[in-house]
Amino acid sequence: MSLRKRREAAARANAVIGALSELWPHTFVVCERRRKPLALGIDKALLAAAEPAISADAVTVKDIKAALRRYVSAEGYLRACRRAGTARIDLTADIAGTVTEREANFARQMLAQRRRKKLAAAANITSGRLGAGGSVGPNKTEGHGAPSRASVAKGVRLRHEKYFTS
Repeated sequence: MSLRKRREAAARANAVIGALSELWPHTFVVCERRRKPLALGIDKALLAAAEPAISADAVTVKDIKAALRRYVSAEGYLRACRRAGTARIDLTADIAGTVTEREANFARQMLAQRRRKKLAAAANITSGRLGAGGSVGPNKTEGHGAPSRASVAKGVRLRHEKYFTS
């Protein structure tokens, strides 16, 4: 999938998440830090509730599923799921189960994997290596009082290493 198509798909998913947050404000939240674990099987309830909109071609099943994937893979959602016993909510914001130890472990693993990936990317920028054929060149504002990209990345890496070392 091309970058343009990925961006369009992300924009559609974000628009659906925004619409869901208007329809069910206590269940779906745009701000990642305020997200709560969703009930298992909420996708079926959501598709049933969205049937009139799907029939009217206002939204597609594919868009709803993509929005849910984006919602539950967001860092804020994973952080909400990292503690076993945390309540899961349904469309009416009622408690519908809890996060199991296995699910909490999965969320913690995903967060750790993302942290490692960010640190590796920062280390690559610092050492002058970029993926996908990129190169580290002078920043347009270098020499004008602004820090270079490499020094900013190094600062980010050092700041995160003291909290996330294994």
